[in-house]
Amino acid sequence: MAYYDVKKVGGLQGMGAMGGLIGAVVMSSSMENLRNNNVCYLFTPEKNMVVRVKNDILKELLAGHDDLIDEYNNLDRNLRNFENIIIPLLKRANALK
Repeated sequence: MAYYDVKKVGGLQGMGAMGGLIGAVVMSSSMENLRNNNVCYLFTPEKNMVVRVKNDILKELLAGHDDLIDEYNNLDRNLRNFENIIIPLLKRANALK
């Protein structure tokens, strides 16, 4: 499942509340950026658990596809955990249909 980064949104909302008008403007523009850059979550119904797909989780999902893991690791650390990177890698590994 792809959704915005809920952890960052919580921090931005706190900053917006504390910063008055300037904080609200910064939060608004940052929220728009977050909404345009969704991250991926893995939902396991039997455990009723949701985890964000990045680094170690993605490496588990891409097990046996060292080329895809290397491609992921070679990307900029701040950009590689977004939906537009992770979903294509999982599709190429046949982990998604």
